[in-house]
Amino acid sequence: MNLAILERVILIGVPVDVRELLLATLQERSAIVVFECAEGREALAFANSSLDRKHLFIIGNARTEHVALLTKSLPKQPVFALISPGNELATAFALKRAGAAQVLAHPLDPSELRNALDVIAEQFMPLVSESKVIAVCGASGGAGTTTLALELSRELASIQTQTGQIGCLLIELSNRLGGLATLLDIEPSTTTFDLLHDPASLTPSKVRRAMTSIDEGLNVLVAPYREIVPESPSANSVTQLVDQTRGIASVVVIDLPCTFDAVFFETLARVDRVVLVGVQRVASLRTMKLIREILVREEGQPEPLLVVNRYEPTIPGLEIPRISQLLRSPPPLTIADDFPSLMAAAKHGRSLRDAASGSPILADVHRLKSLLLSDGSRLPSSKNPVYSQPASSGPRRLRVLHIEDDAVHQDLVRLHLARLARWYFDITLAVSETDSVTRFSPGLFDFVILDYHLCEGDGLSTLQRLRAMDDVVPILVLSGLSEPNVAAELLEAGADDFLSKENLTSERLERSIGWALSRADGLRARRPLNRESELTTRKEGIETFRAEEVGKLIERIRQAAKSVPLTLAHLQRLADRVSDELEQAGDNSISRQMLMELFLRLFT
Repeated sequence: MNLAILERVILIGVPVDVRELLLATLQERSAIVVFECAEGREALAFANSSLDRKHLFIIGNARTEHVALLTKSLPKQPVFALISPGNELATAFALKRAGAAQVLAHPLDPSELRNALDVIAEQFMPLVSESKVIAVCGASGGAGTTTLALELSRELASIQTQTGQIGCLLIELSNRLGGLATLLDIEPSTTTFDLLHDPASLTPSKVRRAMTSIDEGLNVLVAPYREIVPESPSANSVTQLVDQTRGIASVVVIDLPCTFDAVFFETLARVDRVVLVGVQRVASLRTMKLIREILVREEGQPEPLLVVNRYEPTIPGLEIPRISQLLRSPPPLTIADDFPSLMAAAKHGRSLRDAASGSPILADVHRLKSLLLSDGSRLPSSKNPVYSQPASSGPRRLRVLHIEDDAVHQDLVRLHLARLARWYFDITLAVSETDSVTRFSPGLFDFVILDYHLCEGDGLSTLQRLRAMDDVVPILVLSGLSEPNVAAELLEAGADDFLSKENLTSERLERSIGWALSRADGLRARRPLNRESELTTRKEGIETFRAEEVGKLIERIRQAAKSVPLTLAHLQRLADRVSDELEQAGDNSISRQMLMELFLRLFT
């Protein structure tokens, strides 16, 4: 599961009366609906077109044969069956035998629906094949890092382990006085200071003897708690401890203070993921931004996972969009502010799940857990404006020129691109019209993503200059505007597609890139090798190629029309454009009037 199974949801025949609740609950669970249809066979065809991706199928008014078709055709992909009221027990039993992962009768109960989705997410989360080490760092004092690390570790402790391993080991590294022992009300005889004081004798068996079992599958190593330690451990001893724990637990969580010394950076160099925790204050958020930049640009670390703890949505001026601007990153994960529940758990020495099972913190921590165990959650990073997504066998490598002067939108597009399994990307950034023209040359890039609004230069002018340099390279234009005249003007100037930033999704971007690449590949394949054969080639290929081109253009316009309403005038301009292209190629078989009638049927 890459936030896993919930990242690609297919809805099949979901009734109108349950659709709103279902979509709201899916959105709450960070789920993404990638396809919706009426019949199971349509869903099967869609899923078969991307066999390298796992899907969650949700079927409304499910029947046994529908479930059996999907489970037999696509094993290990969950089917969630919704059934009508009446004889639920017999129907549910039959659907479970057919392979349904969960069955619910409607009208749906919101809590049961959330629980069913969480169970599916747990069941289809991949097993951890080797130890993963996660560092949880507080960007500022009072960020609640230790409490968050503890609740995260309790969630991680439930994952299935290899033979001889525990589920999770939580290590508290404090350069002075720790708080984990007090929080858990325990008095272990050995602390992390004792282990780190003599790194030469550090062995896995010694680490195991020092661990204290807290819950099933969860052990802890606490920092000194009886007195303040006069000296900090060496970087070498800490990295040795990290290395020794990899074979002990499936997941190791390190509660690491942000000291910015050698211990801090050497420890982060040994871990697999970094969770950077801040609170809803401008100073804390700016510190998070600074640490992120240091880790990624100067230390060459992977992108940390940014978390805002104790988030309160009613604080004016610090809503998620504003926080994202301050961090200059995609929106961070948030952890709800539920201090009474945390205090109730601490007072009775119990886990938050046992003390306050309805706390919203639990759902947020569960999402954090899913992201950390997901292979797809790590984004590529680099120290310079060119960054790459590592290649894997199969996907096509694409060289991309991304023209965007806003760092937040740079990261958002990078996030969308990183989720597309069909390709991996080498992305070059340009921040202005002049910069883009300087970096661009024919044949250097496979496609261009262009922001319509640039602080220095103009999107339309940039498009025209690039198109004059290369008439084939695909150019996709993004804009925060949804003005139909803008879309029509850009398409007329040579853009392959126009996408609204407000409605941008990974799936829509994937379709647009696919269409544009197909068009460009077709043009290059049919381009004559020399001038002498040009007329012959164009004549021979006109009937097939132009028919394909018209079809692809129509489909692109159909998709654009979903987010940008097209008026009669815009449709007329589009019809004129297509007609002109056909006439230039020597094809007079379709008149402007015929094209206009076709567009009216398709888009109005």
